[in-house]
Amino acid sequence: MNYCYRHLSAEDRATIMMMRATHSIRAIATHMGRAPGTVSREMARHSVDPIKGYDASLAGYRALLMRHRPRQRPKLHPDEELFEVVVCLLRKYRSPQQTARTLKRMSPNDSRRQVWHESIYNAPHVMPRGSLKKALIACLRQCNCSRRLR
Repeated sequence: MNYCYRHLSAEDRATIMMMRATHSIRAIATHMGRAPGTVSREMARHSVDPIKGYDASLAGYRALLMRHRPRQRPKLHPDEELFEVVVCLLRKYRSPQQTARTLKRMSPNDSRRQVWHESIYNAPHVMPRGSLKKALIACLRQCNCSRRLR
């Protein structure tokens, strides 16, 4: 069955709230013409209290708030202290794997100070154009200017 993505409306949320007690998730999804995963995720995200269950008006309000919330900032942002440490280690001709292991050894109990090696590979490619980006790419072992699919 082909589904076209669109946000849930107030009527869709009211349908979920009314049918939740008597029908299964798949039956609700079939009735609405939606994927069962959409209904399941909606109920999981916006069911506040196990006793009260799913409330359509509260779910619509929470969905609106979530839509306007900014994304989480990446660990390796150029303004962060961790980014400076990674740049320093890369300039000492260490590979991203060695850099990730060094960071893990430096702070074994603090996950905010640890980075996966793939994040180190991706960090220069996400940055805007400039001399720092070129210098960081040159520090990587492969020195590829752009990342491509195989």
